[in-house]
Amino acid sequence: MLRVLGGLVVAAAIVVGLQLVSQSGQDSEAIGTFGESGTTATSATDTTPVTTAVTTSPTTTSPATTSTVEAETTTTTTTTALPPATVGAKAALLRYDGDSGVGTIEAAVCNVGPDQADGLVVTIAAPASTVVVDAPASLPAGSCAGFFDADTDLAAFGIIEPGVFAVTVEVDGGGVASSSGFDVVVEEITVAPDPEQHAAYQRCLTSEDADACEDHVRYQPVAGEVMKRDREFQSIAPAEVEVLATVSVLEMRNCLPRIEEFLGITGPRPVSHRRVVGEYSGSYASPYVNWTSSGPIEDHRRLVENSGSWRLWQTVIGDRCGWVTAHELTHLILGDAPMPALLNEGLATWMEAASRSNAWEQPGDVDVQCRDDAWFGWDWDLEEDAWVPYSNLLTPDPDAPGIYLYFTGMCFWDYLETTYGTESVLAIVQETASRRDPRFNGCSVFVESVYFIRDIVNPILGIDITPVTEERWGFGETFTNCEGLY
Repeated sequence: MLRVLGGLVVAAAIVVGLQLVSQSGQDSEAIGTFGESGTTATSATDTTPVTTAVTTSPTTTSPATTSTVEAETTTTTTTTALPPATVGAKAALLRYDGDSGVGTIEAAVCNVGPDQADGLVVTIAAPASTVVVDAPASLPAGSCAGFFDADTDLAAFGIIEPGVFAVTVEVDGGGVASSSGFDVVVEEITVAPDPEQHAAYQRCLTSEDADACEDHVRYQPVAGEVMKRDREFQSIAPAEVEVLATVSVLEMRNCLPRIEEFLGITGPRPVSHRRVVGEYSGSYASPYVNWTSSGPIEDHRRLVENSGSWRLWQTVIGDRCGWVTAHELTHLILGDAPMPALLNEGLATWMEAASRSNAWEQPGDVDVQCRDDAWFGWDWDLEEDAWVPYSNLLTPDPDAPGIYLYFTGMCFWDYLETTYGTESVLAIVQETASRRDPRFNGCSVFVESVYFIRDIVNPILGIDITPVTEERWGFGETFTNCEGLY
């Protein structure tokens, strides 16, 4: 959902968090790679036995500032003819505790093999220290976990000032050992909240849910939260579900470059995601760099219950992202563009396709289809797939499921692509993005306005499409989405 400041509220049937994928046997396409560029596999018997271990204990994250952190993988090569490693590190992340502000290194380790991996030992080596982290008793096939030592801060790793640091993550177990290298860019050793912003946040919480107060601490984890960072991506989550922040960071890393490449536009950095506890269940994006997943704590916990299985981690293992992530990142890239909000939602829904965004498509899902007067998909009234008449986007029915508006808006973009070609769609998006202006907020609201259909779409297509838009979706050339909403 595109969060429009000023009052446009469109209820959407969007599940909080990440796409959960049904699997009937692990798909080979989902394997991906370790460390973005490969992992060195060696015989487990060739590794040095581990003699010490530090117990992992989850903690909370610290209030963060807006600085950017990067984690990139150096190239490694296979040095042995042994079978490829099935357990290895996907990333080395920075983890900040919201209670103390202390930062440390977390290794995101995945098991891409067909069998459960038992007795794992994870070693994180940085310039001045090597930490051996106790692994869970087992790591199920097709799942991942975050490994860190809460008592080992960045200084203990020899990182006492900002810079670029080589980090190696070694995983021993399951018959082979893997070693993955990462270059981690650290801009902050610790993080601390802005006192005034934090005070405003606490005052807001006395009368509002966290999702209504988050603007006060947009880039900062507060007490009870954890922040994860990788390059220009960061995610903040309640400490008890911090694994969801790890997933979010990796999904954004997997899909944002692909979305930008496909659309031919570049969004701003850094990109920040926050998972908050609130009554509203869904996700929404504010212009440019922030998006939020909200819902009761039980919703977040249900996602974590899947962390010990393939379901939560399928997108990460496959180097992809969930459809929710792809949808919200599209909003962030567009920013304050002069595009009516419901067409913006339609574009973000159109971009959920794997071919456009690298999102993971759930096996067995029925793709939404479009025709002259309706879209085909799940009908909430009939509780089955059916052809559903288009919504009037100029005067939406307040009683209709909000997702109907999204699918109707998506079919606008499908019409443009099937009639005028993908290149025409991309030209329209690029021209719209070139006119970003903070005064646009889901619709045109100032005198010197730009009308999306009249001033961008029609000139690029070289034809007036308003006869079609009026007949199918109820709007004409000066449609802004402000009509009747403000």
